[in-house]
Amino acid sequence: MGKSQRTKGHSWERQVASDMRSVGFEKARRALEYHPDDAKGVDLQDTGKFDVQCKALKIQPGIPAVMKEIKGKPEQIPVIVFKIDNRGSYAAFKYEDALMLMSLFHKTCH
Repeated sequence: MGKSQRTKGHSWERQVASDMRSVGFEKARRALEYHPDDAKGVDLQDTGKFDVQCKALKIQPGIPAVMKEIKGKPEQIPVIVFKIDNRGSYAAFKYEDALMLMSLFHKTCH
């Protein structure tokens, strides 16, 4: 991976952390992958129940492969937040986690 790709990825991680802070995850921050305490297969720390892996790419990441990178506890919800050049930003969850989140949202809206 070249320097410009790393810079692009780190910038995306900072943006996602900022976005998460704006919705209530007040301490969300980039994980420093060279710190042993932060090396858990996630790019962000202090994101509550979510284990967040960020990707900024030209094409869609391989979702199952990226999910395997996340080494969280079973009670955590792994999420891949990715942006594709000129195509937008997305989040990917495991199906059962997406259903649970949709159910919670539905309950709060009705």
